[in-house]
Amino acid sequence: MSVLHKKSARLRDEERARLIWLLSTDKAVTSALLGKLTLAERYDEGTLADDLAEVEMLVSHLPPPDLADALEALPYDARTALWCLVPDDKRGEVLLEASENVWGDLIDKMSDPELLQAMQPLDIDEQVYLLQHLPRNLTGRLLATLPAEKRARIRQIMRYADNSVGSIMEFEVITVRPEATLAAVQRYLRRLGKMPENTDKLFVTTRNKLLLGELELQTILLNDAQKRVGGGDGGRPGHLSAARRGGEGGAHLRT
Repeated sequence: MSVLHKKSARLRDEERARLIWLLSTDKAVTSALLGKLTLAERYDEGTLADDLAEVEMLVSHLPPPDLADALEALPYDARTALWCLVPDDKRGEVLLEASENVWGDLIDKMSDPELLQAMQPLDIDEQVYLLQHLPRNLTGRLLATLPAEKRARIRQIMRYADNSVGSIMEFEVITVRPEATLAAVQRYLRRLGKMPENTDKLFVTTRNKLLLGELELQTILLNDAQKRVGGGDGGRPGHLSAARRGGEGGAHLRT
């Protein structure tokens, strides 16, 4: 091992330990990061500002494995504060490095679109790993945002992955555009002839595969056929209400 590598490894260990110490022993730092700083904790605003700047510097220096170690070592509030500082383009890698024991805390306050965005920089096999293990079913939403070739690749990986069974997730999704009317959606479904098994909703995307929300089948059947998926033609317009969390429903028309 080279001297430079030894120094680098030692520096990372020192910076990780310093980050854990600052967040676990100085409650004011954690409170400030969470926006919960009390008057009693305003001991010395100059010192607090220095500590906050140091925490931010350490987060920017440390690679994902060290950030994951720090997150695992911290109590809940300090862990949440540190996660707030991890930039979006690092979050996916940090999730991969962190143990499943802390995933729930880390993604609890992230919306599904935010979580999908964090996964975008990852390789396909890494995305599949998170999809199969994160405590939130995001498969349909991720597939709806991908071009056909990537969707096929994910489907292939998931079919041959260890512990993969057909009932875990749906590999096929149906997407529609927000400008389409419900009548047009009905005609499209009839032309398809059949839908993927267990389909209860469609995914609403732009032409650039930006996921806007979800459209439940009962919405298609129970609303005025001339209403648009993403808005109405005069009168009382319908609109999309994109789901923010897994299990909280999807995009639907309101009248």
